[in-house]
Amino acid sequence: MSTEPPSGAGPVVGGGGPGEGVTPSFGDPRVWAPTGPIYYSPKSYAERLDSVIKLRVYAHNDSMAMYNSGKKPGDWTFEKNGEKFGMDQQKIYLGKLALPTALLALLPLNVQGNPAKYQNDRMKEEQRQEIMYNAQRAMDNDEFKIAVKEIRERKDREHKAELAAKHAEQQAQQQAQQDQQPSAQSPPPPPPPPPQQPAQIP
Repeated sequence: MSTEPPSGAGPVVGGGGPGEGVTPSFGDPRVWAPTGPIYYSPKSYAERLDSVIKLRVYAHNDSMAMYNSGKKPGDWTFEKNGEKFGMDQQKIYLGKLALPTALLALLPLNVQGNPAKYQNDRMKEEQRQEIMYNAQRAMDNDEFKIAVKEIRERKDREHKAELAAKHAEQQAQQQAQQDQQPSAQSPPPPPPPPPQQPAQIP
């Protein structure tokens, strides 16, 4: 015979049982659901953030408790067909092959976990490289123009100096020719005056 106190509030239903039946009433939550939506006061930003963090932390803790049950921290290995796969703090297990975890430092694992962030970072890096390339190219063009200008100025100076030297040489030659002409070809002496006959007296 049961020693539990009666838990019902009505007569015995059907073939009976250890307890009495339930008398339906509007206030009994075991029978009646709420009549309408339940309204709560609006949460603040800190309360909503706290609720989201709690959900994330609870899910993370459940996952960690399931996958790390009976394992050391940092042991992410599992067994399949009698072979070990995964990674722990010492090695990387790929079935029959085991590699030291130090090899991860040699692998090009620069891809971020978020593909959108990785694509954004890659686009920014390409833009920066293009800006640096064009800046260097503009600098090279300016330096090239300055070098061409300096070469032209130097060539003009050399050409003017060469022309001035040729002109001075020509003037010196002409002056030397003018100086040599009187000594080499002296003008003929003037003819002597005709003899004068004495005048005859009539």
